[in-house]
Amino acid sequence: MDDYHFLKLFSEYAFMMDSPPKGYEILADELLSNAGGLPLVLVTLGSLLSIEKDKGSWQERFKKLKAIPRIEVLECLRISYDAFDDQQQQIVLDIACLFAGVDKTNPCYMWDDCNFFPLEGINALVRRSLITIREDNAIRMHDQQRELGRQIVYDENRDEPGKRSRLWRPEEALDALRTHQLTRKVKVLCLDLR
Repeated sequence: MDDYHFLKLFSEYAFMMDSPPKGYEILADELLSNAGGLPLVLVTLGSLLSIEKDKGSWQERFKKLKAIPRIEVLECLRISYDAFDDQQQQIVLDIACLFAGVDKTNPCYMWDDCNFFPLEGINALVRRSLITIREDNAIRMHDQQRELGRQIVYDENRDEPGKRSRLWRPEEALDALRTHQLTRKVKVLCLDLR
């Protein structure tokens, strides 16, 4: 992809137009040079910056992004994740660990019971390009975003899976149950009982 197409892709998500509006051209060019030419990063950053309504807020958010010398994909995605409220972050982690590729109906019932406001949360994730909803109602999440979500959960406790909020590997969940190492921290686990 050449610079013109990168700028156009970024602008579609950041400004809802083909190019930056007057006064944003230099900021957009600087951001593109930091993004490393990765389309996913451009879409994610554009979606993140699109929520900023005035140039001052946009510059402040951009300054935070610019502080990272060469934006790595997971660092960029982490900044986008951090911008969500707590309920939306929980939905992101649930999708990353358990519900990518799954019909959204059942997870929405669960999130509603948890007072996570699933319709608002899913709409926010779609608007910010973290997920898409396929025609069959299944939740689609990019592999790198899924990897980030799982890394966030893994970092909760690297040594003891039973002390993480989500256990998506059936063997870890079963082992935590068998050894009585499951704690109240675990919110969701995946078991394969076949």
